[in-house]
Amino acid sequence: MPPTVHYAAQLASLTDAYEAKGVKEAGQHRPTTDSVRPDRHESDLRGEASRWLTNEQRQFDAVLTEAQATVISVEQKLVDLGHRTSQLVTDTSLNSSIEAEMSADRRALVNATVTRLNAEVALNVFRAANRISDTAQYPESKVLHLGVILGLALAETVVNAFFYENSQGLLGGFVVALAISIMNMGAALLLGMGFRYRNLAAPDKQALGWFCLLMFLFVTIFFNTLFATFRSTYQLVVDPNDLKALQQAFALAWGPAFRIFLLDAQFHDMLSFVLFGIGLLLSFAAFYKGMTWDDRYPGHGPRDRTLKAAQLEEGRLQTELLEKVKAFLHKRRSELQAVAAEPTALIGRMTARKGELQTAKSLLAVHSRAIQRDFALVLGVYRSSNTSTRRTDPPTYFSDVPDLIAGISGSEADPVLAQMDQLQVQITIVRDANQEALNQQINEHQHNAAAVLTRTYGEFLKDVIRDAKDHINRTTSSMHRAATGVTHVE
Repeated sequence: MPPTVHYAAQLASLTDAYEAKGVKEAGQHRPTTDSVRPDRHESDLRGEASRWLTNEQRQFDAVLTEAQATVISVEQKLVDLGHRTSQLVTDTSLNSSIEAEMSADRRALVNATVTRLNAEVALNVFRAANRISDTAQYPESKVLHLGVILGLALAETVVNAFFYENSQGLLGGFVVALAISIMNMGAALLLGMGFRYRNLAAPDKQALGWFCLLMFLFVTIFFNTLFATFRSTYQLVVDPNDLKALQQAFALAWGPAFRIFLLDAQFHDMLSFVLFGIGLLLSFAAFYKGMTWDDRYPGHGPRDRTLKAAQLEEGRLQTELLEKVKAFLHKRRSELQAVAAEPTALIGRMTARKGELQTAKSLLAVHSRAIQRDFALVLGVYRSSNTSTRRTDPPTYFSDVPDLIAGISGSEADPVLAQMDQLQVQITIVRDANQEALNQQINEHQHNAAAVLTRTYGEFLKDVIRDAKDHINRTTSSMHRAATGVTHVE
């Protein structure tokens, strides 16, 4: 039978069966008058009753064992609670513990701050040298910026492929158009990047920038004229795979292309002129993309991005440190709150176990009496039916009903219940003795936590900045002494 099933008059349901067994045994003149021990039917009935009693006792013992384990556990927890409470109430090491936590990250923060300060100086020096007052402006995504150039180059290639179509079809024209697009837009893009140097303060840089503009105008006009003129000579090439024939066609277009600067364009048809116009437009677009590839001051964008990356890294480390400090403060507060709430939790646990044990003791008594009662009932029916049917005297033991519950009382629970009562009193004493001190400690912790997050953390960051500046000064002095040959300073 399952151990969680309590007795519910299962023996009483055997009444009819045992009445029939009594009649049947009487018909065989059993048990004999001189029998001194119960027959097998009575033994089976007693065994069934004993199994139910054992089941009830086992369930009671399980609850009793759990209650005893709870008492031992709570006793140990009460001892630990006293130690923890005393330690937390008298603990004044919050600030030193926080400082120790933050010191572990000091070196990484100092290095990040040094990197940020150096990046700031590099940017400020560059801005001052070039009289820059505006913030750096550059595309957020270089990939997207380059993607526009590639898209324009592809568009030019597709369009030009129709212009350069010859006996080899569009495929041959596409290959030629692709090479022309790479040369045309690649040169414009690079010269657009170089044109930004005109914004720098150094005269040689400005000269380089204006030179790039002049080169762009020359290269753009000449290249697009050359490609438009080459279209006519390329149409005459019989075998586009013949490299020598292509070189000759290109050489034939080279001379007439220079005549564009004499205002004598050698366009043989309207399609060549259209090809020239499309090339100019796309070249100017590529030149503009080159100008906006980065900030208008070359070197301004990389220095600005370096500073932003250093600021992000410094901010990340500061945020991680702040979160670590908050986690430490939260952990300490949780420990105080847990210790303050533990007596109530222990009392609740003891009350629940005590109720379970009292219920188990009551159920054991009630069910044991019910088993004894139903056992006596069924046994009486069996003997009565046997006696009324037989014509010989029944055995003398028919007048006795065995007491099956003489040793079952649940008294084992009494000392455990008494221990629980004592423990509840002890827990209440401990709670009342420390509650005020713990509440005060929690309030002080809240006040100290606010001070740590506003003052201690801020002072730590100021110290980090001072350390970073000292590191820069030491490094600068060492580099200066190394450069001047001075190895010792009095």
